[in-house]
Amino acid sequence: MKHWTIWLAVWLLIVGAFYFASRKTSPEKSTREIAAAANVASAAPNKSTKVAKRATDLNVSFQQNAMLLTADQKAALTMSTFTIAQTNPATAIELALKYQLDNGRGDVVPNLMLLWAQRDFDSAMRWAMTQPPGEQRDQIFGRLAFAQSQANPRAAAELVINEIPPGPAQQEAALSVLHQWMLQDFSAAKAWADEFPEGPFKQRVDAELAGGAAYLSASQPTPKN
Repeated sequence: MKHWTIWLAVWLLIVGAFYFASRKTSPEKSTREIAAAANVASAAPNKSTKVAKRATDLNVSFQQNAMLLTADQKAALTMSTFTIAQTNPATAIELALKYQLDNGRGDVVPNLMLLWAQRDFDSAMRWAMTQPPGEQRDQIFGRLAFAQSQANPRAAAELVINEIPPGPAQQEAALSVLHQWMLQDFSAAKAWADEFPEGPFKQRVDAELAGGAAYLSASQPTPKN
């Protein structure tokens, strides 16, 4: 399965690069090139070196024009990364970063991180810890915290406090963890929320707790007389 994923990633890179190059070449030529690339990608393993070299050459050229991609081109590449992420999220994130699919401001990399964390949290966490401070890192840790909160909300709460600086990103991550925690242990979730300082965010938290309490009460089975 791992080898299949690698071949798929290489094939998508080659086909994607030819597709973008075809905007400046004739349709007939681009069709022949795409067909040839697909044939090479499905060839015997002993041709892997040639495939990798070709992909590398194309990547160098393509990266130089990454900022010139149209919205449709970015959408096509983004779909490819999410397909790859189903089996190899690390490779998908590498491609998203290489081709600047969100330029550090969108949701592509953070959402790919969520898929990775749901498959292998420890590996995703190790990668996230290497990322430089900034908005994208905060979003990444918000997704990690959400994934962890489904099994260990207390650890997820600590992750939010320790890895995301105070601000909107930390608040949104805290609310997502609080919601999951309420569903598992309302008392523990409330105890954590009661530690938040008074202010507008605390008011949002209190409203979330009130809504959670009402939901849990309504979802309890009615006692039989």
